[in-house]
Amino acid sequence: MTTAEALPESLYQQLLQHVSTLLKSIAQDSEDPTLASAQSQARENLNAINTTITDAINELRRNAEHKTFTIAFYGETNAGKSTLIETLRILLQERSKQTQREQFTALQQASGLSEEALLALEAEIRTLGDQHDQVLSDIAQATTRHDERQQYQQLQETELADQVGKIKARANFLQRLLNLLRKLPEEIALLQLQASSAALSSQRQAELAPLHQLSETIQGQLTAVNHRHATTLNNLHQLSAYEDGSIIGDGRADFTRQTQAYEFEMNGQAFKLLDVPGIEGEESKVSEQINNAVKRAHAVFYVTAKAAPPQTGDAGRKGTLEKIKAQLGDQTEVWTLYNKRITNPLALQKSALASTDEQTSLGDLDRTMTEHLGQHYQRSVVLSALPAFYAAAICLVPRSPAATSRQKFLATQAPEVLLEKTGVKQFCQFLTQDMVTNVREKIRRSNLNKVQQVFHHVCSRVKALQTENFAPLAAKLDEEAQSARHQLAIAFKALNSRLANAGEQSIGIFEDAVRTRIYDRISDDISNDQFKATLEQLLEQESATLQRELPVALDKQIRLFQGNVSDIIKRFEAHAAELLDGYAKVGKTRLAREFDLKIDIDNGISVWGILGSLAGAAAMIWNPVTWPLMVLGAAGILINLAKAVWSFFDSDYKKSQQRKSADENLEKACDTLREGFSNTLKQALPPLQKVIDQLDHALEQPAVQARHINQTLDVAHLSLKKMARDLTA
Repeated sequence: MTTAEALPESLYQQLLQHVSTLLKSIAQDSEDPTLASAQSQARENLNAINTTITDAINELRRNAEHKTFTIAFYGETNAGKSTLIETLRILLQERSKQTQREQFTALQQASGLSEEALLALEAEIRTLGDQHDQVLSDIAQATTRHDERQQYQQLQETELADQVGKIKARANFLQRLLNLLRKLPEEIALLQLQASSAALSSQRQAELAPLHQLSETIQGQLTAVNHRHATTLNNLHQLSAYEDGSIIGDGRADFTRQTQAYEFEMNGQAFKLLDVPGIEGEESKVSEQINNAVKRAHAVFYVTAKAAPPQTGDAGRKGTLEKIKAQLGDQTEVWTLYNKRITNPLALQKSALASTDEQTSLGDLDRTMTEHLGQHYQRSVVLSALPAFYAAAICLVPRSPAATSRQKFLATQAPEVLLEKTGVKQFCQFLTQDMVTNVREKIRRSNLNKVQQVFHHVCSRVKALQTENFAPLAAKLDEEAQSARHQLAIAFKALNSRLANAGEQSIGIFEDAVRTRIYDRISDDISNDQFKATLEQLLEQESATLQRELPVALDKQIRLFQGNVSDIIKRFEAHAAELLDGYAKVGKTRLAREFDLKIDIDNGISVWGILGSLAGAAAMIWNPVTWPLMVLGAAGILINLAKAVWSFFDSDYKKSQQRKSADENLEKACDTLREGFSNTLKQALPPLQKVIDQLDHALEQPAVQARHINQTLDVAHLSLKKMARDLTA
């Protein structure tokens, strides 16, 4: 099939139709009726394969990106993926980032929430504070000065009053009369001082009142500015929604739970960057987002904060390396970004961003990634996203930790220098000039590779089903069947021997019974005619007893044989069931849809029906119609005539001749019985052998069915493998 010209949607549909047609053709019924169960099981397996491929391709179809080259930033939790993407959004002027920054600037200007506004307010606060302090100082000085003048005047008044008092106290009568008519000079000076005291208060009030008014005015202004400053600080949080770095995590696990896509256009090429949740977070919350993101991506950057190969997991827990292999194994272009953690500007004073030891460890990382991802893995790139973010971010909430850190870095080096020393400037150039090129071909190759990998994964699982399930299962079932067949052969051989022994034993009992009874009659000195009649009668009687008891003895052996065969079959069924259960549990991990191994041990031939037919097949052994049990008549009992005449004269001789005749005739009868029984066994055992052959055939069926399923899977494996190769033909 050709795919170069096929539209993406039609390609997926063609693949699904092709797979369905292929698997239906493989699952056509076999002409062999004994393989009906195996064919049904094969169809179930093929349906499971079809379901797995259909689900995988439909998932690719839902998530595939066919128009825009998409790059996923994938990696460990808190490795700095969002920090790097935010920096790239700023540097590459991503549209939504630009809009966000415009909103930040507009809000900042409208609300006066800038650092400059805060500094201006703080400068005004300092100025007003200084002015207020100066006024308070002036007030204090004026108050002190007026207090001192008032205290001095009060002291002068006291001194003059004391002088007046002393003068009047020393005055004679005439002087007292004169003092009534005139004022003493000291009294005049005192009155003048007291008159100037009111002037001092007016002067004090005149000087301090404007100062107090000015103090209140400045204090009001200072309170207002402080309020504006506090309000500005309280309103800074309004900028948080629009500031640079809003997508960057705060250190909590699973801060990023939804994959975020950011669209760019550089040099006429459109591309997307995906910010993928961390792979070390709570898997139930983010696994679907991660899987969908890597299926959309045409290239992936594995971002790590450690200059070391990803760690493997332990029992019951996937490690980072296992997750990378599972989630990135379908990618056509995978890179590693070592995002070195730098929080101190002094770390950027070194000549190289990565130390010699880190470069060595990154070489180990590259080898490990190549080993697990193959030719699609590229190499590692070193950068430090956080200082680069500080260099690029200008829309930060004033006084925030990020703004403080930015000032710390910018105090040592200019933004352009920081971008270059962190490697982010070079990474931007690589991303836009080298990586985002020939994107249509990269998109096509990536999407086809993902589809191809679906087939490769299914092929490997089908092959594993063959090599780890059905092939060893068939071998073990065959081994169990051979063991059971061998046991059946031994049991049948033992049955043959026991039936012969039972017949011989019964004939021996018949012989002993006839001999004992005829000897007893001979001892009674009976005539030859009586002897013949008695022997004939005894043969008939014991023959009837033999015909009654021999079937019982034979039936006992048949039941014993049936029990042995039943035990053999049950053991085989139990072992086969254990094998089926064991391999089914392994097989459930191979395909997305679980299925149970169902291999019919009877496979159209009723094992237990066959086993029950043993009794019917064996009944012919003791059927008196089937073998001649001779009852010897008088004509068959021969006594030599001459000896018979002689015995007429000699009783003992007659008895000996009768015993001899009895033995000869009994031996002849037993030989006839043995010959008939032997012939009957020869006729009866072949049908029994056919029954055993049917059991042998039934025991072989599970292995035959397992091999048939394995062959069906092999055809499916080869066909799907060819289809995968044809995708890129």
